[in-house]
Amino acid sequence: MAEAEMTHRGKTVSFWCKAGLMRDNSGNVIGAIESLRDITALKDMNAALGILLKKRENDIKESEEKFMLNVKELVLPYLLKLKSAKLDMPHKVNIEIIEKHLAEIMSPFISKLTSRYSQFSPRETQVVSLIRSGMTTKEIARALNISTNSVDIHRQNIRKKMGFNKKKVNIRTFLISLEND
Repeated sequence: MAEAEMTHRGKTVSFWCKAGLMRDNSGNVIGAIESLRDITALKDMNAALGILLKKRENDIKESEEKFMLNVKELVLPYLLKLKSAKLDMPHKVNIEIIEKHLAEIMSPFISKLTSRYSQFSPRETQVVSLIRSGMTTKEIARALNISTNSVDIHRQNIRKKMGFNKKKVNIRTFLISLEND
């Protein structure tokens, strides 16, 4: 079996070919039989599907980036203001729940990340998600209601678990590159 292409009258035609020998009663080769099937339309369709799939992947990636940017710029600042306000306990709990869900929504790559780096604690996974979204240490501390020192410790642990503790690797850049894997 084989695939072959040939040009006929200026048009490239693709074929799927299969050949077999014909033998007489004594086993001597007396000829061959070959079957050809024109698969040009199938190849053209596959090429078109490949282009459409690539476009769809790019559209999805662009939509995710726009969504994450909008959440970061339009929602998170107000969430941070609410967190710093003097609220009663039920309202604080609701804000924490909103914050957790936003972190999950903003991180579609988290399942890929956690399968690759399953040793992350739940808090480290949150920090990774917020680093990925472009938040600074101060912003992460405010969002998670922890000190900047705690965020720094989580960052060190994340770097160590990712094998970057002695390398100059930008964690955010690396996390973004995981989307393309």
